Amino acid sequence: MSIEPLHLDGIDVLMADVPPSIMEILGSIADSMENSWDESKNWNSTLAGHLLHQYQLDDIPELNSFVLELATMYDRHHRLSSSFSKVFSKKVQLSADRSWINFQGPTEYNPVHGHSGLISWVIWVKIPYNRIEEAKCFPDRNPEDVLNGDFQFVYTNHLGRITTSQLALDKEYEGKIVLFPSTMMHAVYPFYTVDSYRVSVAGNVYVEEYNGQ
Repeated sequence: MSIEPLHLDGIDVLMADVPPSIMEILGSIADSMENSWDESKNWNSTLAGHLLHQYQLDDIPELNSFVLELATMYDRHHRLSSSFSKVFSKKVQLSADRSWINFQGPTEYNPVHGHSGLISWVIWVKIPYNRIEEAKCFPDRNPEDVLNGDFQFVYTNHLGRITTSQLALDKEYEGKIVLFPSTMMHAVYPFYTVDSYRVSVAGNVYVEEYNGQ
């Protein structure tokens, strides 16, 4: 499994490749939903996205196990759950919350928002646009400064200034997962050049009391 820490200004996020078997499951679910929106549980009222199609997913054991493996590694490095051990006065463990799937159409977007839980994650299942073509929408700007389709983190750096860092999404990000602290604000910018959905799956990891021996 390929794992890559991404070093932002004082905050690290984690990126990794998703196993092909899990991507096959998610791709099949996405294809099925696109053919029958009415049969899925709409989550528009729960999620921040300004998207027409956002749906709750049933539990996927293979996905939950994979996410928890990565979240445990991430937590072990950053010690995010250590403060909860003091609150509970006992050991804690991580648990995967129910996930959801987003179908982002052209001109739709996700405004700046945060999540609940301890660690959040996003998997990109399908990215239909090309960054070079998206940059042509604004020919007077440096192509590297065009944010079309980007996933953006918004956070306070070590100087106390609010700053941003982008993941310049394109097809190379299909099959990637990123993990980050749930309180870390983030946004997703719209794209314009294709009439297809960008599909992502996301969820949160929570802390609960450890009930084992």
